[in-house]
Amino acid sequence: MTTQSQDNEVPSPDAAIEALPSFRAAIGEAVAACNGSVLDRVVDHFVKIEVERRTPILIRGLSEIDKVDADIKKIRPDQTFDLDGNVLTSSYTKGILDQRNKLIDRLSKLRSAMNAAITDGNFEPLEKALKGSDQNSSQQKD
Repeated sequence: MTTQSQDNEVPSPDAAIEALPSFRAAIGEAVAACNGSVLDRVVDHFVKIEVERRTPILIRGLSEIDKVDADIKKIRPDQTFDLDGNVLTSSYTKGILDQRNKLIDRLSKLRSAMNAAITDGNFEPLEKALKGSDQNSSQQKD
């Protein structure tokens, strides 16, 4: 018959029950200690959501600035020529001048809104300016 050493003894159920409060205390201490990292993860989560919301707004803003700038450059004055092909006069019609001025005003507003978004973190003016661009493009398609 063999005898078991004390190292191989199975703890009694009573000993496990007696150890339970110390386990719970250790778990409570660990949970309390991780509170800072939990809060950090929550903050990181919401920061990530905001970054994912703002990134496409900036990209659309840059694209819209490029588009409006290109549209301004496409507008040319009406010209009259002499028989040799030299330009005699160069002028804008009222309609074309109004269109050009609207585009210049839009470009100015977009740049100002983009500046506010980048320097101050205020994306509201840029979002409003881009919504205006969405409405203008849908009206032009109709």
